[in-house]
Order: sequence, then C-alpha cells, then structure tokens
Amino acid sequence: QAFAREHFGRETTVAYLPDTFGHPATLPAVLADTGFKYFIYCRPNRYEKPELQEHIYWWEHDGRRVLAYRLNQHYLGRYVEPPATQQGPLDVPEYRRFPVNCYFFGVGDHGGGPSLREIAYFNDYIAQFGRGEVGYSACERFFAEAEATPDLPTYRGDLHMHAVGC
Repeated sequence: QAFAREHFGRETTVAYLPDTFGHPATLPAVLADTGFKYFIYCRPNRYEKPELQEHIYWWEHDGRRVLAYRLNQHYLGRYVEPPATQQGPLDVPEYRRFPVNCYFFGVGDHGGGPSLREIAYFNDYIAQFGRGEVGYSACERFFAEAEATPDLPTYRGDLHMHAVGC
C-alpha cells in the first residue's frame, strides 16, 4: 500500500496474485488488515479444490474477509484465431450463474498484455451485446458491482493443492 500511495497517489483495494500456487487460510485477514477489500487469483482451480466450486465468494478468516474472484480463463489469448469458429469467451456455465462477471485477456503467459488483434476481436465481440451489458471495465468497478450480488457463498480455509511439491 505504501508503494501504491507513493507511486500512484492512492491505495488499492484489489490484491492480485495470478500465478501463485496456493494461499494460506490466514490471507483474507492479512489482506483486510492492510486495506484490501478484494482478491483475484487463478490457482487452485475448481478441479484442484473441488469443495470450492464458485468463482466468486467471500473468503474469510478470523472474522475478516475479502471478496475473492478466481479467474476462470487466465492469460490464454485463445479468442483471436479464428473468432468465427470458437465459442465466445463468456459462453461458459460459470458466467451464467452470476449477474456480474470478469474476464481477463492478454497475449502470452504470466501477464502478457493484449495484442491489437485481441482488442479488435473484443471490440467486435462487445458490439454484439446491448449497451452496458458487456464492456471494458476495471477491477474495482467489477468488485463494487459484484459485492451487491445477494447470497454469495463464504469460504473459510486455505487455497492449496496446485503443483503439490513444487
């Protein structure tokens, strides 16, 4: 938070750990105690942690919590070759269960940015929907809208079981 204040002039409310192989059960308390309200990650996935099937939920430890979001499709960049023959990026069961969803895109592995082809593809993809139904956004806006979703589940426990022994 000190880095964000110094370099960006404000603290952030979103913790983003996309390529970490697991997270201790105490992390929600640590995040909440340091000013974070939200948490984005990708591992473990729903098959590695079967008791945690939802991709958005309250993650809680010792009475403190953050709204957690597990990325369903992270840094895959698979919707540009050729888009006409592929399923749309939002056409997955997970996205049908919640009124607000988040989809990250970009080229490459470990945080590559979007290519011009991806941006063109997503501009065309977004144009298929009604105004305001699908579009570009920011993580804080996504979470602010998601927070209003009624009956989000709460999870208490660790987020492990990816690449055991690594």
